[in-house]
Amino acid sequence: MRLLRNFHLTKLKQNFILFLRARAFTEAFKKNKLNKELSIPIERGN
Repeated sequence: MRLLRNFHLTKLKQNFILFLRARAFTEAFKKNKLNKELSIPIERGN
């Protein structure tokens, strides 16, 4: 029973880490997209 509970906790922790990583990736992607949109006119100016 204790083993099962430990396994469940590990699973939850993994899911949480994956969730955080996905959120961080999404945020970085949004920022990257914004930066690209902002830098396009500058690149055209060159």
